Amino acid sequence: MNTIGKILVILNFLFAIIVGIVMVMVIGLRTQWKDAYKELETQSKVVVAQRDAATNMNRKLVNDYRSAKLERDEIAQLRADDKTVAALKEKADEEKIKQFENQAIAAQNLLQQALSTNKRMAAEITVLNQSITDRESLIVKLQADINVVRVQAQNFESLARARQLQNEGLLEKVRELTRQYALREAGVNPDALAIRDPNAPNPPAVAVNGRIEMVDAKDNTLIQISLGTDHGVHKNHTLDVYRTKPEAKYLGMIRILEAYHQRSVAQLVTSGNTAYRPPLRPDDLVASKLR
Repeated sequence: MNTIGKILVILNFLFAIIVGIVMVMVIGLRTQWKDAYKELETQSKVVVAQRDAATNMNRKLVNDYRSAKLERDEIAQLRADDKTVAALKEKADEEKIKQFENQAIAAQNLLQQALSTNKRMAAEITVLNQSITDRESLIVKLQADINVVRVQAQNFESLARARQLQNEGLLEKVRELTRQYALREAGVNPDALAIRDPNAPNPPAVAVNGRIEMVDAKDNTLIQISLGTDHGVHKNHTLDVYRTKPEAKYLGMIRILEAYHQRSVAQLVTSGNTAYRPPLRPDDLVASKLR
């Protein structure tokens, strides 16, 4: 082998050694590059995550800043509104205070006027009370006089009615006595004759006085009296009815329907004017002739 061959062999050997070393170095570097790549990839992911977090935080900060700014603007606006409202309210309060002061002055004036009016009215009321007292006294006196006059008028009216009824009864009695006298002159007993006129007076021959014991509740004209045949009262006899309390009144004439020894049943003769005739009641008086 010549020198060139030896040199080539040595160069090949050296090249092989260099290639081997390079390959070893490449393999080592490749491993380092892979680890570095993985580390860089991990770091990149961390950076991306941090970037996203930072982005989100920035967005949040921006939103918070905007919200804070809006809140600040709103607060500023509210403060401005509050100042405006406070100013308006203060102005309104001042106007109200002025109004209250004016009203207080007006009320004070009204109070003074009311006090003056009250004093004047108190004096007028005193005078009016005195006038009312005098008028009431006069009215009471006049009322008493009116009552007295009214009672007297009623008494006079009752007496007039009683006299009217009594006069009617007396006229009937005069007619009956005239008839009986004429019959007696002719020799006829009038007591034995039947009474043709149920309203004609027919008193008993003797004077009798009694009272009403009972009055029929259904028929006020049907009564029971305390006189009978033992007292000289017989059937078809008539008696006058009157009362003395509380005032004297002539109540009319009754006719005997049934006569017993100590009492009789009679009925009110409803002839003449009965509009003013009061109803009969127990203890009213009966007599053969009203005196």
